[in-house]
Amino acid sequence: MTRTGLMQELIRHLLGTISKTEEPHSEPLSRLTASLTKTPPEVDRLLAELAQVARNREPAVHKLERDLDAP
Repeated sequence: MTRTGLMQELIRHLLGTISKTEEPHSEPLSRLTASLTKTPPEVDRLLAELAQVARNREPAVHKLERDLDAP
């Protein structure tokens, strides 16, 4: 399965879990946690890559925020 496919499946799962308002939040969170602990290594690599991208972009975001706040 491709990275995009894995992310789409994860998002579908999250949206499906969140939309069930009749059950307590703890139950879907428990199921999500259990499913995430069984994720294949590809998802782990993808999440690490996304985290690294976020860390790499953080200085640029802070600079943009400072620029926007400057008079």
